[in-house]
Amino acid sequence: NHESKIPDNLSRNVGLIRELNNNIRRVAELYADLSSSFAKSMDTSSEEDLSGAMRSDGKAGHKRNRPV
Repeated sequence: NHESKIPDNLSRNVGLIRELNNNIRRVAELYADLSSSFAKSMDTSSEEDLSGAMRSDGKAGHKRNRPV
């Protein structure tokens, strides 16, 4: 379209570029939300690991999973 220099094609290009920019912006927002959700889930799981590793006497203990 760009190489043809036809006005209708050039104006169509403007619309396509705007649509592309909006799509890229949306993908970036989705990745940002996904990254934030992942970071929060990692923080939550780290807190659970820490709370599960504390013994009643306040000292850190290690859980071992024994084979069945």
